[in-house]
Amino acid sequence: CGEYTLPSTAFTVYNQKYIENIPKEGVFGGGWYPDCLLPFKTAKEFGENYVDPHNNQALYITVKPAIDQPAGVYTGDIEIVADGKTIIVPATVEVYDFVLPTEPVGDYAAGYSIDNLQAGELDNTQEMMETYYEFFLDFRCSPGHLPGFPGSAPGSKDSHDAYYKKWVELGRKYTRDERVGFINLPYNGWGVDITYK
Repeated sequence: CGEYTLPSTAFTVYNQKYIENIPKEGVFGGGWYPDCLLPFKTAKEFGENYVDPHNNQALYITVKPAIDQPAGVYTGDIEIVADGKTIIVPATVEVYDFVLPTEPVGDYAAGYSIDNLQAGELDNTQEMMETYYEFFLDFRCSPGHLPGFPGSAPGSKDSHDAYYKKWVELGRKYTRDERVGFINLPYNGWGVDITYK
């Protein structure tokens, strides 16, 4: 686009993962279905940056220009290297002359849980929960519960106090973040023993 360029930091490459569906009555037919988009740098780290013979592999590229990126049409080439061969793919990106608001523009909620992350990521640490929380916020979705916190607080005094101390710490951080539309308040669920011991 004239004298302007899009920096490499504006681009993110994802490796399309697939899951095999075994056909059952009343559900989708059998075969491989697209699943999560794995950051390509992660695929490379775990040795998954390859394509089996006679198969295809989808790659997704997202572009997130800086707020002050001049509008216009940018052209360039994508260079793919596989088995020592280089393939050049021409690419065009159009940057529009408007900026999406940082704050949410509607009531959009996204749900995820510790169990979901353990099943999908094999990692349900606080760090991973915060990574997912930030991902949702980048797409103007508020997950509701702060990362790592279910709706119900634990019952014993020590776990209860530690729970709320961490909740307040994250609450201070995210109530100042204009991307956050709302935060669910934790509570003691029905049948939970809240007697301090």
